[in-house]
Amino acid sequence: MNVEQLKQLYRAGQRDFAGLKLSNVDLSGERLQGINLRGAELILVNFSHTNLTEANLQGAVLNGADLIHANLNHANCSRAMFIGANLSFANLNQAVLMEVTLGGANLTGASLRQANLRSCHLNGASLASSDLHQADLSGANLTDADLTGANMLTTVLSNVTMDRAVMPDGSLYRA
Repeated sequence: MNVEQLKQLYRAGQRDFAGLKLSNVDLSGERLQGINLRGAELILVNFSHTNLTEANLQGAVLNGADLIHANLNHANCSRAMFIGANLSFANLNQAVLMEVTLGGANLTGASLRQANLRSCHLNGASLASSDLHQADLSGANLTDADLTGANMLTTVLSNVTMDRAVMPDGSLYRA
């Protein structure tokens, strides 16, 4: 399936695109709320400014994807991979990101209010100026992550690994 077929089928009411394989295509600015992309391979896909509210991205691979200003509010991204993805200024409020791999991802300025990030891998990720208010990071790995200026008010941080993470005040965390 190509990107034009996807758009056409979505406009016709289809929402199930589980296992879809697309790479290096442009879906920026699209309205894809409620889409099922479970287990999809979406390498280097441009989702900037795309509405993915309540999308199912469980187990999807979005390595190198561009999700700048994307709306993933209430999306289910459990066990997905976003290695090196750009999620800066994305809306991930109340998203399910359990066991997600975000190694080296850019989440600068992203809103993750009340997001479920349990056992998430954020090694080397940038969360600078992000909003993690009431997010659950239990068991997450934040080794080498940048949290400079992040809002971590009432963020759950039980059993978190934070070796060499840069804290919101700019200090370096040492275990």
